[in-house]
Amino acid sequence: MHILKLSGTLAVATLCIQLVNMMSVRYLDTSNLLISAAKICLVAIPFMYIGSVGFSVYYGSGAQKLPYVSLVLMAAGFSTLFGIVLTLFFQKVIPTPQQLLGCVLLLAGIGVTVLGKSA
Repeated sequence: MHILKLSGTLAVATLCIQLVNMMSVRYLDTSNLLISAAKICLVAIPFMYIGSVGFSVYYGSGAQKLPYVSLVLMAAGFSTLFGIVLTLFFQKVIPTPQQLLGCVLLLAGIGVTVLGKSA
C-alpha cells in the first residue's frame, strides 16, 4: 500500500516537472534565449512548486520504507514513462521500436530492483 501512495505522489510531481520541460521544448525561442526562458519559468512557477512539494513528500516519506537508491530508480522510471507519453501527446512523435524496447527494459530492470527481495 505504501508503494501505491508513493507512486501517486511521484506521478503528480513527475508530471508537473515534465510539463515544464515540454513547455520549454515547445515554446523556447532560441533567438532570445534568456528572456524566453524567464517567461516560461514565470508561467511554470505553479507547476514547479507542486512538483517540488511532491518530490519532497515522495523522498521524505519514501525514505522511511525504502532505500534512497530504490526511490531514485522509481523516479527515473516514472520520468522515462512520462517522457514517452508526453512526447506522443505534445510533439505527436511516435517513439521508435528501439526507444520503446529501451523503455521496457529500463522499467523491467527498475521493477526487479525496487520490488525484488533484498538479500
